[in-house]
Amino acid sequence: MMGEQPGKVHGLAGGIIQTPSPIDHPDAAGEFYWGGVAGTQWWICPKANVAGVMMAQRQMAFVHPFSFEFKRMAYDAVRRGR
Repeated sequence: MMGEQPGKVHGLAGGIIQTPSPIDHPDAAGEFYWGGVAGTQWWICPKANVAGVMMAQRQMAFVHPFSFEFKRMAYDAVRRGR
């Protein structure tokens, strides 16, 4: 369990970032996301026109060290392409 996550809401289909936290990319407002037990994660951000899927195989790896960097690099690559 990740505990309280201010700025994020969760439902049956996943989570939504309403207000990006300091660990989220600033462009992530409106992002739909979810992750799995072995480090699998997906996200879609229609506002920033970016989506991603990470498929890692790490037991009990809800949050793994490279996930935040990978997502930051994806957002930055889309931003540079504008």
